[in-house]
Amino acid sequence: MSPFDDPALLALALGRTAGWVATVPIFGPIRISATGRIALALALALFVAGSAETASAPAAAGPFALVLAGQVLYGLLLGWLTSLVVATFEAAGGVIDALGGFSIGAVLDPSTGTQNAVFARFFQLIIVAAILVSNAHVMIVGGFLRSFTVSGPTALPIIGERSLDAVARATADLLLASLEIGAPLIGALLLAEVAMALAARFAPHTNVFLLSLPLKSFIVIVLVGNVLVFLPTYTEVITERTLTLIGTLG
Repeated sequence: MSPFDDPALLALALGRTAGWVATVPIFGPIRISATGRIALALALALFVAGSAETASAPAAAGPFALVLAGQVLYGLLLGWLTSLVVATFEAAGGVIDALGGFSIGAVLDPSTGTQNAVFARFFQLIIVAAILVSNAHVMIVGGFLRSFTVSGPTALPIIGERSLDAVARATADLLLASLEIGAPLIGALLLAEVAMALAARFAPHTNVFLLSLPLKSFIVIVLVGNVLVFLPTYTEVITERTLTLIGTLG
């Protein structure tokens, strides 16, 4: 079947792929150009429409518009779930920034339009680079395409109660993973706080605040390498969790 035999089917497939490409952080704003994102969404839609065997789009305008809106929202939801891969590492960097005193230097992140401090932005760039280098983006695209086998382009996507429960549990697991990533640095910074508290107790005239800032900055810079050593392992595990999360929808 040629993808151009049924333009309505192609439009429905494009609605989901465009929503996904627009929100997934790997291909989102500032990663590639708008033309590149449109080309990617169209290429995925052509593949899906060409591989559909028995699907046919609704003939009436009302049902067609309803299914098209559902496909766009479904694509946006899948893109948001995929963004949890990057958000997990960004949250880990945000915790490190808050405890290490780097959050005071937060600047506007042009890729998301929000404020990110030093290590939140650093971890975000590192994880995107790790995903591209390890070809995990191919797995992510493949996981997205498998969503069409769960809910085809002509069907109105309906998310059941079990799927919502699985999404909630998997999202909580990913947030917990962000704390696990920064756990070594968090522990070291807490020990530094205890040391500063003892110093303030035995030397009350010492300006502990001025001493704690460079000390915590030094600890973060020295120990952040330990986090990067285990980054490939965390990338593989979190990518698999996200693909499982996407597979629960439908």
